[in-house]
Amino acid sequence: MNLAIQIVILLFSIIIHEVSHGFAAYLFGDRTAKLAGRLSLNPLKHIDPIGSVILPALLKLSNASFIFGYAKPVPINPDRFSSYKMGMICVALAGPLSNLVLAGVFAAMIGMYFDETSNFYIHALTGGLAVNCALFLFNMLPILPLDGGRIVVALTPAKAAETLSKTEPFGILVVMGICMLTPYLEREFGIPLDFMKRTFFPALEALYMFFIKLAVPI
Repeated sequence: MNLAIQIVILLFSIIIHEVSHGFAAYLFGDRTAKLAGRLSLNPLKHIDPIGSVILPALLKLSNASFIFGYAKPVPINPDRFSSYKMGMICVALAGPLSNLVLAGVFAAMIGMYFDETSNFYIHALTGGLAVNCALFLFNMLPILPLDGGRIVVALTPAKAAETLSKTEPFGILVVMGICMLTPYLEREFGIPLDFMKRTFFPALEALYMFFIKLAVPI
């Protein structure tokens, strides 16, 4: 699929992801994102030049095994939640679940256009399905600052949660290690550590095929 189309789909998906976080926070009584103008689908309010455009483009051009990006995080003040723990869990879940819903939408559209003579629609739609399945699974990894990590912290007793929260500044290094270092170690030294190949991609394929089978029953 064309690089520009891939980036547009990725950008659209991560914007929906971030808006969903902000809207969930609003439902729990926190108006921070709304007051900051972030409950908007206007890309200009969400684009991070590095995370939304440059990073995914570089990963694509370098033939990386996994392409990801991010928008500017939506500002949230958990102290304003009507229920702190439930608010934290629901706000964290809202982003990944929005991608799961988008995956369903793309799958439904695949079913609609499956008999089209042109392959353009199918390539774009299957790309959108794959992107949103990947965003769902990736963000559910139990590592801060990913949403899965925030859910783990919300479910953990206060003292342990405080300790876990201190790992957040290093979380991105862990994520990069999972995406880049473990494949390198397996490729160069034969150490079976490639999380992406052994766990993430099989899970991604299973989720992707689940939606495909719903869209195009065989």
